[in-house]
Amino acid sequence: MEAPAFSDGSVRIQIFPGELIDERMYLVPADQEPVVIDPHVDDGLLPYLENARLVHVFLTHAHYDHISGVNWLREHVPCRVYASESCAAAVESPRNTAHFPLLFIGDREKYDDVKNALSLPYVCQADVRLGASPASPLPGGDWLAWGTPGHSPGGMSYLYQGRYLFSGDSLLGNGMELKSIGASQKALAGTLESYQTLSGKILLFPGHGDPGGLTDYLSKARKYYPWI
Repeated sequence: MEAPAFSDGSVRIQIFPGELIDERMYLVPADQEPVVIDPHVDDGLLPYLENARLVHVFLTHAHYDHISGVNWLREHVPCRVYASESCAAAVESPRNTAHFPLLFIGDREKYDDVKNALSLPYVCQADVRLGASPASPLPGGDWLAWGTPGHSPGGMSYLYQGRYLFSGDSLLGNGMELKSIGASQKALAGTLESYQTLSGKILLFPGHGDPGGLTDYLSKARKYYPWI
């Protein structure tokens, strides 16, 4: 079955929702070197990568639901994994994911299912460490990356062709940006300020939930953070 996709006539982005907490993995096709953002295990991705010479993997941050497919993907295709310095260091540490099931502590059944089903702690490695600022160019010349902490100390956003923004959990529009271990209101304020300098025509692809206009997502965020 074909994965859901976003298409506006100039680009087609495959969307792979995850089963844990609707985490989103994205595939941006690019000849023999496609880009996968925040991989989780989903065999439906593999047919799209059959002709790939190298898969560029961009991590938005170090939380388990956004990195859980890195090692799996490496087993199937040649990969080069990119992350911020902070994220790259975190994903190598067993401590990074050891407490992930606590996210579900309010739902005992879900908590038990997650704790029993996942092989934790989980570690992986980044091949390329990106500076937080200024914006770093990425392969192909169509990508820029810059640090967007707040939800996570090592948060990173990726902008494709100046129009398609992959924010991870740095902007969700539902008040959940600061509900994580290591979240920082001060850092998030700087991140949201950086988003406000971008074009109002940009489309946002968040770490959870559906794509939408960046302006719309910022408007939603203001309901929770009036200091924006």
